Amino acid sequence: MENQEFLENIRNGNGSIVKEYYSDLHKKCVGYFLRRDYDKSLKDAEDVFHKTLLRFIRVIKEKPDFQIEESVESAVLSFMRNDTTNFFTKKQQKSRRTLLVENYDFIKETTDPTNGEKHEIESKLHDIKLAMNLIDNLGEKCKKVLIGRYNGTSYEDLAIELNTTEGYITTIKSRCLKKLQKMFFAEKEKQNI
Repeated sequence: MENQEFLENIRNGNGSIVKEYYSDLHKKCVGYFLRRDYDKSLKDAEDVFHKTLLRFIRVIKEKPDFQIEESVESAVLSFMRNDTTNFFTKKQQKSRRTLLVENYDFIKETTDPTNGEKHEIESKLHDIKLAMNLIDNLGEKCKKVLIGRYNGTSYEDLAIELNTTEGYITTIKSRCLKKLQKMFFAEKEKQNI
């Protein structure tokens, strides 16, 4: 089947066309994921594969100008590579956040109150809370982009969600970070006065 015929079937709501490709795509995509996963979690691999397949179909339906330059399998694998990277990035960030919280609790319990380390840690936590509160003042678009990127959402997914281009998402992120930085230092200056 030609790529154009595949795209037309998806756009016209003929989801059964995916069944023809499912088995081969499943094997290749899950295999790709498992080769990169130290835990070798079949459940995670299948979850990411299904998310990828749904995102691929959504992009075809929502973007009438979307074309497949290579084979359908190559296109889905390209999406899978992106989603796999995002999955492991999120997993790594979650692991870091958990480690930070655990370390903070440990330090909080074991640090001598007269020691300056405890004050430094509490000061950093205060800065994080301040930044999170200031993000709320930036507006919905900035908030979605900054929090989305922090949580590992791809530029492509944010662009689809906000109905714009990936390049514009990059621009929004840059502008919003500059605004946030300006607001953050202004607030810090107020607090020090």
